[in-house]
Amino acid sequence: MKRIMNGEIYDDLALERICKDKFGLSTDVSQVIVRQIAVSPTAEATIFLTSKKQLLVYVSGQSKLLLGDVKKIVSRMGLKAELYFTPKGQPA
Repeated sequence: MKRIMNGEIYDDLALERICKDKFGLSTDVSQVIVRQIAVSPTAEATIFLTSKKQLLVYVSGQSKLLLGDVKKIVSRMGLKAELYFTPKGQPA
């Protein structure tokens, strides 16, 4: 059990690092709601709460995802997004 918890802590730190490095978003992961669920044949999503009680979804894939792909995935998850963050240096 302790090994799993340590792995999850490392995953949370990696998620914080990805948010900062790829999206320019400094955030603290407070609680992961669901971790790396399959949302398409080649993509997965993690839903988490920040320390500021913001609900965020991180979608990653084996191949490049367009903003339209991510919007469709979020919608099919039954969520409604206020904002979408594109990777730094990429057009919205």
